Amino acid sequence: MLLHFCSRNPALSIPGGFTADHLPTGLQIVGPHHADYEVLRIGQAFEKAAAYGEKRPVFPAVTNE
Repeated sequence: MLLHFCSRNPALSIPGGFTADHLPTGLQIVGPHHADYEVLRIGQAFEKAAAYGEKRPVFPAVTNE
């Protein structure tokens, strides 16, 4: 992400799903200069299609031993 920040390209980080172990992952969308609106539009379309932002990771039960 630092490289995109230094190059001044618009970037967006959104929830990207879960691993096989139910750990959350992220997705970074990077666009060309002056494509801020397109990056946001792509991110919104992905979030609506995948609905990962509404899901929560599954944690194993904790027992007090």
